[in-house]
Amino acid sequence: APAYDHSKARGEREVRAGVARGLDAVILNPTGVLGPFDFEPSRMGRVLCGLQRGTLPALVTGGFDWVDARDVAAAAMAAEDRGRCGERYLLSGTYLPVVDLAALVAEVSGRRAPRAVIPQWLMRPIAPLAEVWGGIRGTPPLLTRDSMVALRTGHPSIRNDKARAELGFAPRPLRDTIEDTLRWFSDGGRLAAEASR
Repeated sequence: APAYDHSKARGEREVRAGVARGLDAVILNPTGVLGPFDFEPSRMGRVLCGLQRGTLPALVTGGFDWVDARDVAAAAMAAEDRGRCGERYLLSGTYLPVVDLAALVAEVSGRRAPRAVIPQWLMRPIAPLAEVWGGIRGTPPLLTRDSMVALRTGHPSIRNDKARAELGFAPRPLRDTIEDTLRWFSDGGRLAAEASR
């Protein structure tokens, strides 16, 4: 499993150990987070910028569950008052293959999605090279070995019933997230800034 997954699992174990010693805490597990106010931007924010500008050369097979950052933040606020100590809440939104996510961005932005879709078996040997090239350029690559694993193992039926029932979690439609995110990137001139990186 990727180092990121191991770190999250170890962190959760530490929280559970703290709960066993009397710590009042709950655990939130969001899926792939998207949304406006992505100042860095994140890797997925850069993907969305690339799709909106029409500079992403190709897509890769696979998919993931995507959730709005604002809905995750609202769930975190609700968990402070309504979450049950020691409980874990899955914060999922909408599962979409990368190809369908790109098509949604194309609908919203009016920019054609990349036509080339490369299978994972072909991309897996390329990912380490992309990581090395990104290190040389000083720009984190969009494609990594860990992101390939995530897209290959993303599950289309993650349930958020408990978060809905106990925290009032209500993830918005993914189209709304994409519209707001692309508008935010455009309004702040971040698309141009990202293009110059």
